Amino acid sequence: MPEKRTFSYGAILHASNVLAHHLLQGGVQREDVVMVYAHRSVDLVVAVMAVLKAGATFSVIDPAYPPSRQTVYLQVAQPRGLVVLKGAGTISPSVREFISTELQIRVEVPALELLPNGDIVGGSDVDGKDVLAHVQSLVDSDPDVVLGPDSVGTLSFTSGSTGIPKGVKGRHYSLTHFFPWMGQRFEIGEYSKFTMLSGIAHDPIQRDMFTPLFFGAQLHVPTADDIGTPGRLAEWMANSEVTVTHLTPAMGQLLSAQATRQIPTLRNAFFVGDVLTKRDCTRLQSLATNVRIINMYGTTETQRAVSYFAIPSVAEDPTFLATQKEIMPAGEGMVDVQLLVINRNDRNIPCAVGEVGEIYVRSGGLAEGYSDPDATAEKFVANWFAADATPRQDTIAHPLNGTAPGPEAAHWKGIRDRMYRSGDLGRYMPDGIVECTGARMISQHPLVRENVTLVRRDKDEEKILVSYFVPLNGPALDGFASDVPEEEGVAGGIRRYRKLIRDIREHLKKKLPSYSVPSLFVPLKRMPLNPNGKIDKPALPFPDTAQAASIEPQAPAAGLPTATATEQAMQAIWTRILPNAPSPIPLDESFFDLGGHSILATRLIFEIRKAFVVNANALTCDPLPPATAGLFEAQPALRQQFPGGLLQFAQIAGQLPEDVLDDLLMNAALQADGLQEAHGGMPGGMPEHGMVELEFPEDQIDAQEELGAGEVEINAPRDQGGIHEGVGAEEDVDENEEEDEEEEGDEEEVAALPVRLLRGFINRFWGGTAAENEDISSDDENS
Repeated sequence: MPEKRTFSYGAILHASNVLAHHLLQGGVQREDVVMVYAHRSVDLVVAVMAVLKAGATFSVIDPAYPPSRQTVYLQVAQPRGLVVLKGAGTISPSVREFISTELQIRVEVPALELLPNGDIVGGSDVDGKDVLAHVQSLVDSDPDVVLGPDSVGTLSFTSGSTGIPKGVKGRHYSLTHFFPWMGQRFEIGEYSKFTMLSGIAHDPIQRDMFTPLFFGAQLHVPTADDIGTPGRLAEWMANSEVTVTHLTPAMGQLLSAQATRQIPTLRNAFFVGDVLTKRDCTRLQSLATNVRIINMYGTTETQRAVSYFAIPSVAEDPTFLATQKEIMPAGEGMVDVQLLVINRNDRNIPCAVGEVGEIYVRSGGLAEGYSDPDATAEKFVANWFAADATPRQDTIAHPLNGTAPGPEAAHWKGIRDRMYRSGDLGRYMPDGIVECTGARMISQHPLVRENVTLVRRDKDEEKILVSYFVPLNGPALDGFASDVPEEEGVAGGIRRYRKLIRDIREHLKKKLPSYSVPSLFVPLKRMPLNPNGKIDKPALPFPDTAQAASIEPQAPAAGLPTATATEQAMQAIWTRILPNAPSPIPLDESFFDLGGHSILATRLIFEIRKAFVVNANALTCDPLPPATAGLFEAQPALRQQFPGGLLQFAQIAGQLPEDVLDDLLMNAALQADGLQEAHGGMPGGMPEHGMVELEFPEDQIDAQEELGAGEVEINAPRDQGGIHEGVGAEEDVDENEEEDEEEEGDEEEVAALPVRLLRGFINRFWGGTAAENEDISSDDENS
């Protein structure tokens, strides 16, 4: 057990003075970057405070990152100073070589350590002397470097679209601006006890350090074992009697896992960095009944989480969580912050309640920008809504008492009304708070404990959605786990949880458009975490679609009929096209679920044309499962109503939910003359209209924007025989039936798009009158 160390504010002040003077005498200049090779400790607090006192910009490297990643951060940061904490270990040879050959380091501290008595040492120089020996006499001397609100004090990193992280320059103003408000809103003060749990190279570590320093409160730092040993973290927090903690959802799950101790002293838990679910909140409040959970939204570019949604403690309101959705909202802006949801097609139009738009953050505390000015101009924009507003008085450049501005005004760029374009989608709720709509629907499945969904490229360079999830252990999971021995690896997990994957997929199909449903689902025993406590996405296994498709399907139940000739032909086509397809192809499986994609679908069209001698322009839907192809073959009424053959039927039926398709197939079993008599249908096939135009209802606007279409044209083969005689306006229609049809039409306006598409076709095949059909398209469309 490591020896517990306790340090006063005076010790931190004196130690940081010594290091700051060393950096200044070594040549570090205002806003130069000083990289800290760190570990979670009070030594990190001293190093950061010293860099800021020197007027420089601090950045942090976590030794847990691989050397290749460390060199990328160094390349982006281009530091002029380097401080290595002794407890962080030795820099790897490859990183050391990069520093020596590619960087221009003016001053280095090779092994910084804060001794138990409060003295600070920096490691030996070439002569064997401590590198800080010459400045130890300046322990009580403040460097007195003048700073202003816009002085750059931090350099953090965010992922870039090219794989190279972008450096985000943080301002001094933002480091402390929100603290007075937070103290009042959440009852935080010098009596509070904080934790340091954030990843040391993750920008929330700044909140871990600066919040207690601002209030003069205690900061408790756990050991690596306290964090990494299951159940130990809750015990450590209880023993330390902490009252405030900052967590990511992944760290919160780690805290709750196998916890055996209650944490009655915990009053505030601030979550940031990922989707927070109701399940996460329930677990934490089962450990700490007095904790208020605050879900926060923000990015590295906003420099702080800038919105909040507060969930009262169980002691305050035991029923609050039960009234909430599964995903916690982003909430409302903190003091002097607005979350704006803007129309994606016209930025001058704010979104109405419930309308999905892009989230912009308006705040005086935004970061200065990226290291790249062009990237800054793209994402940090002037507030065009306030272009004609009355200018506010700048009390820094022009103090109210008429005195000359202070020295900090030299490092102040004036009042800037800026917004950060987040790229995230959200909408206003009726009470004015903002909900992020990018939250993963898979989190709402009752048997999914945690998950992450990524866009990845397969071996054909096709972009595919891959969802990784950890099943929620318990009795309910038993019915979704196959009775096969547990195996390691991607294939073993998919084989064991094939039923669960199918259930999750059906769950998502009810909530998302088809293009948003992941192609692959990968069950994991646990999520890999990076040093920042977030899901380590590069460490997730990459499953090739071929690998997932090659998993043997479950054996068919005894007594099921054998595949028909048509089904066998479709199976043969799929087997030739799909990479490592299972054998036999399951009759109810989806082409895309088995690894199909747009390139393979093009080949599938060609193969179907050859095998079934049909003609079609494009396959616009999920190719028909072999079993449904067999149903088509077995129903004369269907073959009669779809003269274009199997592919025409597939184009229509493949867009339907299973229950609607079942109804269609059941109706098809009726005799064609019975249908004609009952509905006035057209057994001769399609009317002469070859095109249907559909306008989207309001609730489909979001899908339109994603697809880039405001109107859809459905191409279908025309019937060569014309409209069937005897079907026309003279048909008798009961008034009550007409009212029912009108209600159906009203219902159709809010139906999901695939259902609307088929209803249009059903009306033209099975029901409706000639007059109704003639209203669908004009004569011009037939020319």
